[in-house]
Amino acid sequence: MSACVIVRAGDTAKAERAMGQALERRPGDAELLLDRAFARAEAKHWKDAVADLDQVLQQRPEHAQAWLYRAAARKALQDFRGAEQDADRALQLQPDSADALLLRGNLKARRGDAEGAAGDWQRLLTLAPAGSEAARAAASNLEQLRAGRAKGEKEK
Repeated sequence: MSACVIVRAGDTAKAERAMGQALERRPGDAELLLDRAFARAEAKHWKDAVADLDQVLQQRPEHAQAWLYRAAARKALQDFRGAEQDADRALQLQPDSADALLLRGNLKARRGDAEGAAGDWQRLLTLAPAGSEAARAAASNLEQLRAGRAKGEKEK
């Protein structure tokens, strides 16, 4: 049983243990490391998740999802520069990833790059199904960005 299934059932500790046991039988297995990283991230064990993802990316540098997971974990650790670099790499490998566009847009907005953030969120809206969680988040972010700009312009 994969860590994702166990995590979705609400038991992150069990998922992490199961993946640890599986890794004892197959040390260094990239897919098991990825599953354990997912479980560790869900449990908010960000540093451990990053360590697992570092190993995955050493073996499989073309794994876009691993770059995205590591970007999210690094963001949680407040390593915003590293998170944005990882999101950039995920998008180089998978340019139409709605999740990566949303995350990178959020990171750009955080550092004050409103134009870059808006570009990522607008691209996401052209790719993601209408009404999807990613599309709703991007639309909300764009609305807040526009409202902030309008408010800022009025205050000048």
